[in-house]
Amino acid sequence: MPRLPRVISREGVRGLRTNGEIHPLGVDEAPLLSWAPDERQRYLHVVVNDDHDETVWDSGVVASARPELRSELPLVSRAVYTWRVRVSRDAQHWSSWSDAAFWEAGLLRVTEWDAEWIALPVPAAHRNLIATGRTDIEWATEGDVLTQTFDALGPVAAVHADLVGELLTDVAFTLAVVARSGRIVATKTVDGQQHIWDRFLHFVEVEPPAPPGRYELRLSVDRGNVGWRLGADAERPADDGVSPLLLSGRVLTNDRVRDGVRATAVESIPAPNPVFRATFAIDEPVQRARLSIAALGNGIVKINGLTVGAGVLDPAPTDYCVRVLYRTWDVTHALRPGRNEVEVQAGRGTFAARGANIWGWNLAPWHAEPMVKARLDWRGPSGREGVHVSGEDWEARAGSTLSDLLYCGEISVSRDSQPAWVPATVVAGPTGDLRSATLPPIREKEVYLPVTATPSGPFSTLYDFGTVLTGRARMCLRGHQGSVVRVSYGEDLDSDGHVATPNALAAGPIQVDTHVFETFDEITDWSPRFGYRGFRWVEVLTEGAATASDVTAQLLHTDVETMGEFDTTEPVLRWTDAAFKRTFLNNLHGFPSDTPTFEKNGWTADAMLATEAILHQVDVRTTFGKWLQDHADSQDAAGVVPQIVPTPGFGRAADPAWSGSSVVIPWQLYWEYGDIDILVRTAAMVRRYCDALISIAGDRPWPMRSWGDWLAPGYELAPEGSEPAATMMMVSVLQHASWIMAALDRSEEAERYSHAARQTAAAYHDAYFDERGWRYGRPRTGYRQTMNILPLAFDAVPAEHRVAVGQSLVQDLERRTNGHLDTGALGSRHLLHVLSALGRDDLALTVATQRTPPGWGSWYVSGESTLRESWDEKARSRNHYFLGGALSWVHQRVGGLRPTSPGWESFEVNPLDDERVSGGRLSHRTVYGDAQVTWQRDESGLDIAVRVPGGATATLNGPNGV
Repeated sequence: MPRLPRVISREGVRGLRTNGEIHPLGVDEAPLLSWAPDERQRYLHVVVNDDHDETVWDSGVVASARPELRSELPLVSRAVYTWRVRVSRDAQHWSSWSDAAFWEAGLLRVTEWDAEWIALPVPAAHRNLIATGRTDIEWATEGDVLTQTFDALGPVAAVHADLVGELLTDVAFTLAVVARSGRIVATKTVDGQQHIWDRFLHFVEVEPPAPPGRYELRLSVDRGNVGWRLGADAERPADDGVSPLLLSGRVLTNDRVRDGVRATAVESIPAPNPVFRATFAIDEPVQRARLSIAALGNGIVKINGLTVGAGVLDPAPTDYCVRVLYRTWDVTHALRPGRNEVEVQAGRGTFAARGANIWGWNLAPWHAEPMVKARLDWRGPSGREGVHVSGEDWEARAGSTLSDLLYCGEISVSRDSQPAWVPATVVAGPTGDLRSATLPPIREKEVYLPVTATPSGPFSTLYDFGTVLTGRARMCLRGHQGSVVRVSYGEDLDSDGHVATPNALAAGPIQVDTHVFETFDEITDWSPRFGYRGFRWVEVLTEGAATASDVTAQLLHTDVETMGEFDTTEPVLRWTDAAFKRTFLNNLHGFPSDTPTFEKNGWTADAMLATEAILHQVDVRTTFGKWLQDHADSQDAAGVVPQIVPTPGFGRAADPAWSGSSVVIPWQLYWEYGDIDILVRTAAMVRRYCDALISIAGDRPWPMRSWGDWLAPGYELAPEGSEPAATMMMVSVLQHASWIMAALDRSEEAERYSHAARQTAAAYHDAYFDERGWRYGRPRTGYRQTMNILPLAFDAVPAEHRVAVGQSLVQDLERRTNGHLDTGALGSRHLLHVLSALGRDDLALTVATQRTPPGWGSWYVSGESTLRESWDEKARSRNHYFLGGALSWVHQRVGGLRPTSPGWESFEVNPLDDERVSGGRLSHRTVYGDAQVTWQRDESGLDIAVRVPGGATATLNGPNGV
């Protein structure tokens, strides 16, 4: 095992980081090395040594002002590397060599783990029955009845059907779960236009769960056309004790028996979460120890009772069929001479998710019971080394978390004795490659005290934490046998003043954690262990002789660093900036999600629309780098990236208005950090995705379903339909692809995508331009702002019409909406930038600061602490960040800083000239250092102070030009 590196103090360069971290472990590819020079850098020189102090890589003198360099060193598993850097202004006079920093390589080949995946098998009654992957479709129309029978080995909690239909089709149908006796156990009726059809979207919740037995799922169609996927019965593999079981039974069409099996899934009651342990002896003090572990879906790891690592809910979700993340931890402090014990409490996460939901996380192709793979290496002062790996010698048992449902919550228990330990079972595990996690972990952040605690019933108390946050409640519990404590979380209250979290998208009571006392117990710091909740209010109900006290709320999110600060005298803009950052962090848990309460999904457009603003707020270089890898892992054979990433199978259809994130975000990360490797790594994904869009649309407007300008005021789908916005977003995606290829010196590809963008823009103009009104629109929808904003934003309006189209937008804002936006997610992102490009900063500021709905200012007036999901007063979620994408305009025009070249090598300073804003300050940490502008208005004009980091240049622009 390699020796620890020697660290020698030097002067001249400081702040050395490897992949953005200080001394990272488990690095599995050549890392990015960065530093902060004490003087202006024009040249750099990096050397890397191995653990024998032999130089294994020397960059030589590199002419670069960027204080970072990617190592080109091939790594060796578990090797320790030290590196130093020196810098120079003229390649003649060099700084001292820096202090040494180090990184440690991970396990680079799976064979080097020498470890097995282990699990605790559970009875078939606790696992799902599934029949997925069916591709044929049987269509039913008015009066038809399609049926699938099945034998449930355990209680039936929900039954899914994989139905298909045309977008926006008016249908009426009923799904019914029918017992063998003919009794209808549960039903679900759908009536009206359906704006989305997707895999296993429709399920019937069975409450209370029905007992084991023979049932049928019956589809009865009353209006319209509804299809149900079916196919041949699959060959049954041997039961491994942890995977779902194959569903079979009779298939009927109007009482006529058919061959095959319909795509159907049955959700049962899951088994308790497992706990794993290994014991081993060490006969000397431990000088150095490393634990590499993947606990799926997530886990709490302890060695001799000490928790390993400061992160929670690790590893971050991925497409486990392609990639599985592990962490490596320094556990030297936790081991001791004599007997040692490693314990892993495994949570379900998205790998082993349970509970019916429309996205089908409980039916994902990788789904199995929780499992663990681990390797522990240690070395003593004698030089003796030991290795302990997960395998048949580990033990397992059911833990004290009786139920862990992705959307519903957890049930834990206090009891006198635990189930007996049994040998763990070696299982195949997921097919994805094991890769070291490069993104920061989720950590416990601020603790919130309730601002009020009010009785809400004879045995319940309502706690108001004064702000919408994401995390979980913590409290002290005391209870006697038979007592129960229930904790409900919500962003809203119902009319009776109780926590209300209705969610038709998932089965069961949402966001409720329960602790059951089977024996007397006192718990000084109780909280759910394996999930997170979105809430402002927490309602605690006690049943029997139980008490709950000292209730607090613990914030949880991925541990990203703050990169920018903004302040202004304009209160709405100041509030919006703070609320946007708070809302985004509330939705960052290994990937950016849409709501922590209702969905927890990585909707691609949400981050695409907000990334430019996010990059001012926090450092997401590695976090979004991981998420872009999730994009590539989720890309299908045709090149299409799904609408949620990672995905269990939902949202596979192409939509440039949404999963254009696969192209737009790489460019935005490159523009922020200046790292060409971002584009190199994503180029293949970008090419395949854009080629897929071109093959679908050709030179026509977008022909398939899209979410379009989602959630315009008063609507879900915009009244002009989804095609216009999707077509213009395809233009933007192709433009970004062209820029990416040009940056990579692939001129032919750059021109190909640029040409495709121009063709798509021409198709939009031909389809939607109104020669009489000199604007873009569709018949009978009135003026739609987004239809005119997007072509202006993407320079897609023919030159001879640009002024007229811009004037139409300005007139609509000033006359029809009285300075209010009338845009959904896409239009809101670009509106303010377009107005500034038209020379109307004043109107952009008016829209941005409106204090009556719709607009950000109305949320400020109403006392919100976070952003809502939609402009409508009854927005489902109060914890949704995608309508904050316009903050990029606030940072650039009001704050006054905007990069003009990749990585902030050059930037513009140009704060807003408007009497309604008398001052402001914006600071931003760039690759080169901190850029900052502070400005104040007085009678003579603007007084501006600028800080320019070494290696960068700034251009000061103002109302009268440069």
